[in-house]
Amino acid sequence: MTRQGLRVLQLEVTQGNAPAEQLDQSLGFEPFGVDPMAVLTANRYQSKVHM
Repeated sequence: MTRQGLRVLQLEVTQGNAPAEQLDQSLGFEPFGVDPMAVLTANRYQSKVHM
């Protein structure tokens, strides 16, 4: 799918969420970095994978 005028589309997925990472990669997204300690949940920090 293409969108006229769209140049870049980025997303983030929680590191370790294998089904979400696999889905995103199947749609053509590629990981390019990790933001450690991106989100503080009730009891720990979670990293986010940039795609």
